[in-house]
Amino acid sequence: MALFLDDGAPEMSVVFDEHVLDLTFYEDGNVLWKAHSLQDRLTTEQHERLTALLSDLRAELTVHTLEEIGTATVMAVAAETRLTFYDAAHLACAIELDSTLVTEDESLREAAADRVEVADIETVGEDI
Repeated sequence: MALFLDDGAPEMSVVFDEHVLDLTFYEDGNVLWKAHSLQDRLTTEQHERLTALLSDLRAELTVHTLEEIGTATVMAVAAETRLTFYDAAHLACAIELDSTLVTEDESLREAAADRVEVADIETVGEDI
């Protein structure tokens, strides 16, 4: 969501052809809802534009599901790292793909650092 909401974030195209969980669209949709409905950070027009952009972005990404990664695999990662199942799903996907995990969540980056390459939004263009 930093690509959508943060000033100075890289262009959206840095994530084109990259991998995400289907869960990502729920997470991002929730952030947009919260920013508009609870925090008044977005006008109705901005909210509608970003919601449409989120929908369009799906076509630019490879989307992975829990079924594909495996519930047991995610649970094992959660148990090993003490991450929530939710966060462990992102890490398990990165491990499975042997790819860089890009997240703004510092605790997730720390837990992932000895398992996969990690990056945040500021370094995404450099590390992907």
